Amino acid sequence: MPQDYREAMQLYRAASNKGNKAAPAIIGLMYADGLGVDKDYKEAMRWYELGYQRGSATAPNNIGMLYQYGKGVTTNYTEAMRWFRIVDKRGLVAATNNIGSLYDHGLGVKQSHIEALRWYRQAEKKGGHTAAANIGSFYQHGRGVPQDYAKALAWYRLASDKGNAGAPYNIGRMYDEGWGVKQDWKKAQRWYELSVQRGDPVAQPQLADLRLRLMRKQAVKGGLQ
Repeated sequence: MPQDYREAMQLYRAASNKGNKAAPAIIGLMYADGLGVDKDYKEAMRWYELGYQRGSATAPNNIGMLYQYGKGVTTNYTEAMRWFRIVDKRGLVAATNNIGSLYDHGLGVKQSHIEALRWYRQAEKKGGHTAAANIGSFYQHGRGVPQDYAKALAWYRLASDKGNAGAPYNIGRMYDEGWGVKQDWKKAQRWYELSVQRGDPVAQPQLADLRLRLMRKQAVKGGLQ
């Protein structure tokens, strides 16, 4: 393990021992991701709970995530929702978006795209770029709202402007396929490349496929000249 992570863990533990409010949640995250320590979700939960007791803004959301995905605990969507609602009241945008996601997919609650969209809109108003991308997806696919490619593109652009990794991929797909816009593979390529730069795992194979199609197109064009 990198020495700097181990040293960071020692520093955060020292801060936590002095009553630091933020340190326990950070230590919990390091256990959850295996940074400087062996990955241990149960230990992560223990630190998140301490962080919550000290008033951490992020710890309750992280606890909810563990319950949602069944990491270190039995999957429990109702419990996940309870924790997300706790931290949503504290203004954490990620929790607001997570509540929307539970309604979106019907996890622990009756599926409702209308209710999901309501939560996503709240998260976006708080500055959430993931929520903006989710709203774009709703308009693209007509979930909870009439299908509207123009609005979908506008929301994806907003999410991209906020730094979202997946939104450029979605814009690229629209130009790639000609959904609501004039088909333009060059523009699609530029958007895919931005998504790849931001680390979106879905964009890389799509970019490779598009580059191959552009090469074939250029080869055909060259053969006709």
